[in-house]
Amino acid sequence: MEAGTFDTASHHSVAKKTIYGLFGKRFFDLLFGSIIFIFSLPVMLLAALVIMIDNPGKPVYRQKRVGKNGTVFDLYKIRTMYIDQEHHGFRTTHGDSRVTRIGKILRDTKIDELPQLFNVIKGDMSLIGPRPLSVSEFEYIENLGIAETHPGFCPEVAPGLTGLEQVNRAGLHMPYVDRFVFNKFYETHLSPLWDLKILVKTFLLCTPVCILLGIAGLAELVWLTVPIYFGH
Repeated sequence: MEAGTFDTASHHSVAKKTIYGLFGKRFFDLLFGSIIFIFSLPVMLLAALVIMIDNPGKPVYRQKRVGKNGTVFDLYKIRTMYIDQEHHGFRTTHGDSRVTRIGKILRDTKIDELPQLFNVIKGDMSLIGPRPLSVSEFEYIENLGIAETHPGFCPEVAPGLTGLEQVNRAGLHMPYVDRFVFNKFYETHLSPLWDLKILVKTFLLCTPVCILLGIAGLAELVWLTVPIYFGH
């Protein structure tokens, strides 16, 4: 499927309906997402430049993912694999030969995920939420016949840049059914306090990268404001 929406009418509804979920969460995403995006811009540009030098080609990779209520959207990442290698299996393995040298560093530091802040600002994703499945993964799991017995399979909330799965150090290779348990728990406990806890824990787990983003953001701010100040 290239675009559109998967039929999720038969899936169990577990999402907690709250004022925060309906309105406050989007404000939270726009406010913090925009700030982090601005601070991250220099790092993203540098990472894109380095990946192009290491392996020439487009630095930004787009992949079809399944979002809220089965809606398909384009997720953006800094490319970490050699050109045209992403089609050979939808899950990476330890020491995957498709990943470039620089790509491994970007993956380990999570810098490759930063372009998803654009998805957050657009409204495709949220800062906090379940990780979105690729279209290939979604179709694969539907064919296994386990979707109906696992409510967290197709979340009714926007997918997140980070979430319970990440801050609990659950690896990318954990069983899908375990990932769905995290999804269901998040949906049924949705609140600003939980989102704040997850965001803070994400920063603590990614402290070196957060410091780098902070320095880059401040340098960007100085670069933009000093000429204006002295110009007057």
